Amino acid sequence: MKFFNFGRIGRKLLITTSISAIFFIVYVFISYWEIDQQFSTNARLQIEVDELQDTLHTLYVSLLHQENGQRGYNLTKEDTFLESFEKGTEEYNKATDFLLKKLETQPPHIKKSIQDVIVKGRNWHRDYGTPLISMTKNGEQPTVDFFKQSKSAFDDFHQSFYEAETLTATLRDTYRNIYKDKISDARNTLFFISIILIILNVFIIQRQTKSIIQPVLLLNNSVKAYTKKDFTVGIPHYKKKDELAELIQNIDTMRIELNEKFLSMESLVDLDGHTGIYNRRYFDQALELEWTNVKYYSKVISLILFDIDFFKNYNDTFGHLEGDQCLKSISRQLCELFGNTSDIVARFGGEEFAIILPDQSEEVALKKAETLRKAILDLKILHPTSEVNKFVTISVGVVTMTPSKGNRRPTHLISLADQALYQSKAKGRNQVTQYSDIPLQQIVQS
Repeated sequence: MKFFNFGRIGRKLLITTSISAIFFIVYVFISYWEIDQQFSTNARLQIEVDELQDTLHTLYVSLLHQENGQRGYNLTKEDTFLESFEKGTEEYNKATDFLLKKLETQPPHIKKSIQDVIVKGRNWHRDYGTPLISMTKNGEQPTVDFFKQSKSAFDDFHQSFYEAETLTATLRDTYRNIYKDKISDARNTLFFISIILIILNVFIIQRQTKSIIQPVLLLNNSVKAYTKKDFTVGIPHYKKKDELAELIQNIDTMRIELNEKFLSMESLVDLDGHTGIYNRRYFDQALELEWTNVKYYSKVISLILFDIDFFKNYNDTFGHLEGDQCLKSISRQLCELFGNTSDIVARFGGEEFAIILPDQSEEVALKKAETLRKAILDLKILHPTSEVNKFVTISVGVVTMTPSKGNRRPTHLISLADQALYQSKAKGRNQVTQYSDIPLQQIVQS
């Protein structure tokens, strides 16, 4: 499995989180390195302070050995004290050389304080230590003032030593506090940067997720609408070019195809299975709609209702298959006559057909009905068992009404057209009867 086999959306999220994680790891590493450096620096400085303090102590002890050796040699003239003096001098010089080298990297006040200790120690050695040894060797007796001056110089050295030792101890504390502060700063910085990185990472992921989730939620609402056959709801607007964009586009394509198929299916539901023209269901709906429309505008509406003459005899003679072909031929003729107009042609039931003529007068409706009757006869469909003609004929009823006048309903229009059709059959078939042409007494009898 490939590492980046997550699609464009997955790769984008993975890259974002990876960059954030890498940045966080790098920062943690840098912080760790900084803390380690601070620890190393503090350890080095602490060691330097320890060396300064140890060497200062050695310097002090070596000068103390010189003083003890000088006094002992003065009192006893024994060479042991002279050796102690000389050893103390040697140690003092070594300590001095070491301190002078270390002072190059020390703060100015530490450097000045230790240099002052070194100078005062050397001054005591030069002015009092070595002269007293020489006096003793030469048999001379130092004066009381000399000893007092020697003690005062040594005390002055001791005071400088104490001050230097205090300063180095303070320097140790300073280095330690600086180390603590830097470690604390590094820890706090690491904490705050970590929080910022986490918040930033959450914000970026939240924005990326939001840019995906919101279109998905909208897409879900669209799909819900499609399941309810509402294809007017569009797809969500999504600008990015990734798998979600492809999904949205595919669903939109599916929406268009489903809409077309449902429209096709709905149109098939409205069509008669044998003739291919509208069925009775659609006729009722269309008549109701047209009736409401012309009623609102105070216009007229006409209806042609016709029946195939002696169609039962035709079926008995030729069979139902030929009967279906006859119905289809008449339906095709209807489509040719009325297909390019606003008229609505439908199979009313069995061998009966109906034509709705919105906003068309009695004269126009009668003329169209007569044209239709002649067109069916001109098809010359043989009908040897007809009692009217050797070819298939139709009987037609026509009616025109103004829906806005009186308390009328579409069923009234159908009823009157049916009465006109009945009169066409009663008068011998193969003719057109308009409802207004029916004598009053025939209406009463019907």
